[in-house]
Amino acid sequence: MPLYKKISAFLILDINCIIKKNFIDTVEMLVMKKNIRVFSYKYKDRHSVSSSVPCLKNFIIDENGDIYILMLDLYSKETPYLIPDVIPYRVSSGRNVLSIISYFKRKKAVKDFLKYIEDVRIVEKLINNGDYKKYSAKIFRISSIVKDIGKDRIDANYLLPDGDLVSYPVYIERNIDDYDDLISILQNKMEITHNLCAYCGSSLTGDVCSKCNRKDERSDNTIIGKETALVGFGLAILSFVASLICYIGFTKIPQMVLFVLFGVFFVSVIIGAVGLDKTIYKGSRIIKAKDLSWIDYPVSKNTIASSESVKWTVIKPIKDDKGKLYRDREKCVHCEQEYTRLHYANTTVFCPHCKKRTYAEDERGYWHVTPYVICIGEEQVAVVIQNENKDYILESQKYNLRVILKGRYIDAVEEAIELIKNNL
Repeated sequence: MPLYKKISAFLILDINCIIKKNFIDTVEMLVMKKNIRVFSYKYKDRHSVSSSVPCLKNFIIDENGDIYILMLDLYSKETPYLIPDVIPYRVSSGRNVLSIISYFKRKKAVKDFLKYIEDVRIVEKLINNGDYKKYSAKIFRISSIVKDIGKDRIDANYLLPDGDLVSYPVYIERNIDDYDDLISILQNKMEITHNLCAYCGSSLTGDVCSKCNRKDERSDNTIIGKETALVGFGLAILSFVASLICYIGFTKIPQMVLFVLFGVFFVSVIIGAVGLDKTIYKGSRIIKAKDLSWIDYPVSKNTIASSESVKWTVIKPIKDDKGKLYRDREKCVHCEQEYTRLHYANTTVFCPHCKKRTYAEDERGYWHVTPYVICIGEEQVAVVIQNENKDYILESQKYNLRVILKGRYIDAVEEAIELIKNNL
């Protein structure tokens, strides 16, 4: 075969491989981001690796609009890419050299880990496998969003994977993907949740919960590095004044001492800046899972009264950013007939052909399970809601039912499904 034909065949094969790979990548991204949006960091960017390491905190917005913090530092414990801790820096400490060395080790480890995450596409795999919640904290309340030095601070209550509800700040670097969109989403969450109790999710009257009567102890913004900042800037002022006096000749001292004074000045300025950047919240606390009662969170604002009658509750299906309904085509596991369904946070769907239960999803273990929607195909035939007394109520205009259910949480939902099944 002539050389030019060999080269042409090789180039065509290479181009086909590239097209095929890009097509597969595109399909995978569409599958992953069909209903889920991810905000992550690129390993090539510059990142802060001091204490919180914001670049190891990705944000995930699921199809229900819930916000998760994907804690890649937790995932790193299952990989060879362990992230070493930084030895704390002290103004007067013989371990400062070790602190600097540990910082650079940590910086390299974080960059290598982010490259591994990006190259192997770990986030996509976690989402496609449904495993991302094992390493994610779900945000319940955002009380404030504050511009900090080089990053943003999100004051939030979020449920850790181990079951503890934490009130602690989360930091976001501004080189995260689609930064403006993420901040907008977080601001919308804050508008809905900032006046809710951290313990039970009920509304606050002043700074006291209207339900559990606990005082809302929000984290106070205080500077833990205040002493460090005072010492640093104080030494900087003293060394600068001393250097200036020596430089203009009021007193004569050896040139080496002058260099030392200038060195002390620059080091002191850095120490002072570090002190200012170190913020902590004295009111931060961990609420144990046994005290957690966010499953009693009030009924979603998507719950509205039907215009035909205030007697019945109607739940709006979930829409995309353009206001279009999410609609999926399913095949019944019993009769194998196809049907379409709409999206809700908590739902059971009966096949419109054989009237058997064929699809279900809910947020048990992560969030509240009401309002719960029971459908026949796309038709909403019943809902389970909670009233002001936190009773679980089954409502169905189609079957003229309003029942106070005996069970609680998911047991109440299953009880309601059985009642509707008996009416089909």
